[in-house]
Amino acid sequence: MHRILTAPWHELARASPMSTYRTIVPLMRASSRAYARATVAAMEAMRPGFVAKALPATFASPEADIEVRVLQLAESLAVDAPELFADSVAWYRTALHFRGVADDYLSLSLDALATVLERELPPSHGSGFLRSLAMAQQAARSVPAVPPSPIEQQGPFARRAQQFLLAVLEGQGEEAMDVVRTALLEGVTPAQVHDSILMPAQQEVGRMWMLGEAPIADEHFASQLAGQVLSLLQSRVPKPAPDAPHVVAFAVSGNLHDLGIRIITQRLQFAGFRVTNLGADLPASDLPWALSGRQCDLLAVSATMLLHLGQARSVVDVRNTQLGGSPPILLGGSPFAKVPDLHVRLGAEAGAGDADSAVQCALRLTKRA
Repeated sequence: MHRILTAPWHELARASPMSTYRTIVPLMRASSRAYARATVAAMEAMRPGFVAKALPATFASPEADIEVRVLQLAESLAVDAPELFADSVAWYRTALHFRGVADDYLSLSLDALATVLERELPPSHGSGFLRSLAMAQQAARSVPAVPPSPIEQQGPFARRAQQFLLAVLEGQGEEAMDVVRTALLEGVTPAQVHDSILMPAQQEVGRMWMLGEAPIADEHFASQLAGQVLSLLQSRVPKPAPDAPHVVAFAVSGNLHDLGIRIITQRLQFAGFRVTNLGADLPASDLPWALSGRQCDLLAVSATMLLHLGQARSVVDVRNTQLGGSPPILLGGSPFAKVPDLHVRLGAEAGAGDADSAVQCALRLTKRA
């Protein structure tokens, strides 16, 4: 068994300096396919015949699966946040378990990856990646087999969220919209619709997909209905004041989902900001062109997954090198809820893991708080 599982924790907890990470992260990104191929070979050496039967035929190959893990590890090292890699491994552990993949497939792949990286990376790499892999192993062993339902945690809004979710799962789009319309007539605020009906239902559909209880079609249908709900709420957005700060918002390159940034921009509009939403998957290189001729007081940038963080850093770099270091940047997405100072590590002025925090950060950065 590889020493990642047997070395004392205090030895694995010594993080490599960020300068070392800057050396090995480009190597891991550029050689991710080669590292994945070597990891599969190491797994085969450890457990002959296991890898070929480990994943269902409908899955990506083990090599493609492990390449994603190499890239996730690289991104977590780039921001010195091993907890983000552990969180991604925990997600995979649950998703793979409910698709009939043996629980030891993930642990074996992490052991094999540790072996490969120790052999291939320069001797000065330190113990940073071992620390990340050790935390990931712990997460893979301890994560609950069935994560809790977000719907059950909504307190007084749980019934409305359940009604909305049931209509979504039954394919009853108009009934789902009626749940929201009725809630608004009864005094539920747009922010409460966002936080206590729309997002919990969307998260629950995602959880059900992860557990193999709902097809991806249900998740797509839920996203399409969420867009309709936001359009309904848009009619209630007040007209901004003539001197309202202008926020330009977008999701980074590779982030194909725009629901999160749409909710944030709508909340900013309700808070009095003038907002231009450039949508999903915007390359950082297009930022100067996108801002040409636009007065902009704040950039609100969505990076919802670990693999989006490199692109978030690229946005900051373009702002610094081509736009004179302004406007300030607010980064948002679930990684920023898990690592409160993550935005600092990426060079941005603020980070937010939820809509309320994003509004407060925007008010502060535009000196309206």
